[in-house]
Amino acid sequence: MAAAINHGRHGKRGKEREPRKTRNDTEKEKGKSQKAKGKREKEKGNVGRRLSGLRKTVEKRGRIDPIRACRGDRPFALPQLPIRARRSEATPTRNPRGVPIGPQRGIPRGGDPLALTRLGMTRSGPSPRGKAKAPGPQNTCRGKGLLAEKKAREDSVEKKVLFIKNIEREGPGVFLDFVQRRRIPYRVVEAADSASVGDPDHYRAIVLLGGPKSANDPDPVIRWEEDFVRRAVEIGVPLLGVCLGMQILGKAFGGRVVSSPVKEIGFQRADGAPFVVNLRPDAVPPLLKDLPLSFTVFHLHGEMVEPAGKVRLIGTGNPCPVQVIAVGQRAVGFQGHVEITEALLRRWLREDPDLKNLPEERILEEHRRSKEERRSIAEILIGNLCRAGRT
Repeated sequence: MAAAINHGRHGKRGKEREPRKTRNDTEKEKGKSQKAKGKREKEKGNVGRRLSGLRKTVEKRGRIDPIRACRGDRPFALPQLPIRARRSEATPTRNPRGVPIGPQRGIPRGGDPLALTRLGMTRSGPSPRGKAKAPGPQNTCRGKGLLAEKKAREDSVEKKVLFIKNIEREGPGVFLDFVQRRRIPYRVVEAADSASVGDPDHYRAIVLLGGPKSANDPDPVIRWEEDFVRRAVEIGVPLLGVCLGMQILGKAFGGRVVSSPVKEIGFQRADGAPFVVNLRPDAVPPLLKDLPLSFTVFHLHGEMVEPAGKVRLIGTGNPCPVQVIAVGQRAVGFQGHVEITEALLRRWLREDPDLKNLPEERILEEHRRSKEERRSIAEILIGNLCRAGRT
C-alpha cells in the first residue's frame, strides 16, 4: 500500500487566494454596476416609449401592413403592427373623389393605399384638424403635384397694394399710415426699379405718386409707367394717380398734358384763398364714394391734363380748372396732394426748389390748421381703393 503523503499542517494547498477586497473597492464596483444598469433601463425605456407611441398612433388612425412609402426623398419603413382591417375586407377601390387608388398611385403592391393618409403623412403635412386627406394626385410624391401645390399657395396669399415713387422724397404719407394701421400688405418701389415690379395683376391696387418730371419727358421710366398704367386699367386693377401720377394716367388714355394757367404752389392762391377742389356730383365714380363735394388740397405743380379720349373731368378748381380725372370706373387721378404729412412737408420745404423760398413756419401752420380734413379725404380715398381691389 502506498505510503500516505503528508501535506503539512494546513492540508493540500489549492489555488492562491485573491487579495481581500476593501470596503472602498466593493462600493466602487457596486456604483459602476448600478450606473450601467440605469443606463440600460433608460435606453430600454426610450425605445419602449417610441414604439408605444407609434403603436398607439397607428391603432388610433387605422391599421397598416409593413409598407415603404416616399416622403420627400427619404424612404421609411413601418414595423409590423396589429392589423385592424385588410385591404380585401375594408379598403375601397376608389377614394371619395372617384379616383382609382392602389399601386398606380404610388403605394407598393400588397400595401394599404390609405395608410399614408390615415397617418396624416401626405406631402402637404398632417391636416390641421387631424383629418386625413383623400389620396389622389395632390398627395403623391410627383413633380406635378409640387408645382400645383406651390401655385395654390401663391394664389392664397393676399395681394399687396403697390406704391410707385417717382422721386425718393415724395412718399405715400397718409396712404401708407392707413395700410399699415389696418395690416394691409403693401409694397413701396421706385419707378426706376421697374424690373422688379412685375405685372399689375399681381397687386390689389396701385398708387402712382408725384415727382418733378413731366409726363411729356422722353424718359424710358415715364414710358414704362404709361404702359404699366394702361395695362393695370385694362385688366381692372384699381389705380390712383397723384400729381405726376395723374398726368401719366391722363396721357396713357388720350389726354394732353399742358402748362397750367398758373403754377400752383402751397396751400393758398395768390389772393390768400385756399386751393379748393369741387367734385361734379353727377360724375363721381365708385372710388370717390363718401368724399365731400368740396375740400382743400396742397399743390406743387405747373402742368395739368386736358381731358380727351377716355379721360373724364370729375373735379374742378381755380385757377387750374382740371383737378380730378377718371378713366373708366376703377382709375382716378388727383392733381393736388391730400396724402401729405408734416414729416413729408418739412422735407419738401428743405429739398424742393419751388418751396425753398417760402416761409417755412407759415406753411407748417397752414398745414396744421387743415391737416385733419386732408387726412380724412386721403383715408376715404385709399380705403375705397383697397376695398375695390378685393372685388
